[in-house]
Amino acid sequence: MNRIFQILLLNFALTLCACDMPSILDDGSQQESRSQEAPILLSVEITGGIAGVNQQLRVDIQGKAVFNDQSIQRKSWTNQLSDSELDSLVNLFLINDYFQLEDRYFDPQVADAFHYAISFTHDEKTKVVQTDNFGAPENLKRIVEGIHALIDEVRNTGLELRLELSGDELLLGDTVDLTLFVTNSRTTPVTLHFSSGQSFDFYARVASADRGAIVWNWAHDKAFIQVLRNVDLEAAETRSYQVTWDGRDNRGRFITGEVFAGAELVSVPGGSPAEKRLTIKSAEDE
Repeated sequence: MNRIFQILLLNFALTLCACDMPSILDDGSQQESRSQEAPILLSVEITGGIAGVNQQLRVDIQGKAVFNDQSIQRKSWTNQLSDSELDSLVNLFLINDYFQLEDRYFDPQVADAFHYAISFTHDEKTKVVQTDNFGAPENLKRIVEGIHALIDEVRNTGLELRLELSGDELLLGDTVDLTLFVTNSRTTPVTLHFSSGQSFDFYARVASADRGAIVWNWAHDKAFIQVLRNVDLEAAETRSYQVTWDGRDNRGRFITGEVFAGAELVSVPGGSPAEKRLTIKSAEDE
């Protein structure tokens, strides 16, 4: 009996050691910092314009696609391309002779245009092309058009994500509840695919700091067993996930000032709703 118990204990320890320890959410999004990521097929950065656009698209070789919009407050969408959609994406670049393009195409007469930085990898060859699309040849314009169509598809997750806080101010010593609402906006069921025991994460970043600087996230000190699992959301069904935060960062230090609070549904499809601003005050601020 003791021998059996020792074996079971060893198996549990090995399983726990194999768990994914989430890192602090980085720029481009939480979803992409996992240790078992597939190689990237397509990476697109879209910046500039009059409104100061800041967007990123990543597609890996297995078809997982993540689109991040950080123009005002962070939002993200995660979706899975079908095999045919992935083939169409590759063909878009090959048919339009992407690897024969020059590195830069810009129209010097155009101001406040979007800046596209496109990186595509195929057959162990990677090429980066930058353009404002105005100075681009027709084949590159077709690629840019296809990228925008792909972004629309990635955003079409069938999910409505919403973050709510129990208050927009937090006095040191008190707590705030963060709730992520996930609603199936379709008339048919949506299946959420998870790659571990983790379903969600919440985070905070200091509003005055670099937009990629996460000072706290719920999953920072947690381990999750690696297990593939599916969760079905019926049509119009809503699920919610909630945590309570005391205003401390990942090192246990109290934060004061303005922060952006955010949440993530770590499934495919999944993503992050728009962040919420939270003011953390000390007693001296009252």
